[in-house]
Amino acid sequence: MSFQHVGLFVQSLCITVSNVLASFFDRFPFILDRSNTARLNTICFCLGTDLSIDSLPLPRKDHHDWAIFHEESPKNNYKLFHEPAITLFNHTATFSRHSHLPLTTQYLENVEVLRSLRHMIPVQVKNSLRKRLAPLVYVQSDCNAPSDRDSYVRELMCHIEVDSYGECLHNRDLPQYLRNPSAMNDGNFYKILAQYKFILAFENAICEDYITEKLWRPLMLGVVPVYFGSPSIIDWLPSNKSAILVSSFSHPRELAHYIKTLDQNDREYEAYLEWKLKGDISNPRLLTAMKELVYPYVKKCWQKLLMSTVIRIDEKNFLWPVMQLVNICSTLQLSYTH
Repeated sequence: MSFQHVGLFVQSLCITVSNVLASFFDRFPFILDRSNTARLNTICFCLGTDLSIDSLPLPRKDHHDWAIFHEESPKNNYKLFHEPAITLFNHTATFSRHSHLPLTTQYLENVEVLRSLRHMIPVQVKNSLRKRLAPLVYVQSDCNAPSDRDSYVRELMCHIEVDSYGECLHNRDLPQYLRNPSAMNDGNFYKILAQYKFILAFENAICEDYITEKLWRPLMLGVVPVYFGSPSIIDWLPSNKSAILVSSFSHPRELAHYIKTLDQNDREYEAYLEWKLKGDISNPRLLTAMKELVYPYVKKCWQKLLMSTVIRIDEKNFLWPVMQLVNICSTLQLSYTH
């Protein structure tokens, strides 16, 4: 089970609660009274981007365990990433490697997709495609990101050609059926991106360990990512030469010159793909992270919940009898072990 699956599981759990809540109000009328939280052994917060810190039942009781699941960047809930807020929780699952359940590699399905040559296009073919394609491609539709990525790309465009398919700095159209954000994992979208030599992989926020599909997708497709995001990204790359880091260049003009040099020299360009062609992922941190099993942690959470009366899902102000979760846990275990 990947970390991404855990995120989907928590989201579906919260949706399920809203559907079944009515039948439990009659059986557990006391749950509408916030003052009753004092007699619970465990309060588990299944959180996302909508949590209001002000809604937490402070002060936290010594016998309460609080857990937070937040897979997004601080852009979505900046208060959570200040020390006085995050340290309120006994158990954390965030993008940080320092979380109890780190979600740093949540957008990477497994290391085999990095090794796979399924989507890769030979450099000779890419050179031929350069007659109608730019060396760089950019696909973003969130044009007000805290990282201010569009400002950098706008300046970069003054020095090198960039094909931009998203709403931000748009200059090239995708087929109509690929313009929906839900099509970002479509095989035909992959085919378009795989034709390029370089992909601008710019995160929406600059945070330690916050890494999204923007990095993993080009690595999967056999395209060299030009990365702007986590300052510690070198700790997570499959090899020492698998991405171009924007932070290594003092100005977009210098980055453009370097990319042009690689574009004209196949040997230097393919040096960034050598790890993939050989299937050689040499980063022990990445390999270890992908081998870590999520289920033991989930199991430990369920064992803790078995000692509780109810589970609280704060963002909807809902409570759910824990035995319902035990049933789900059993299903989760079966699906994981088989």
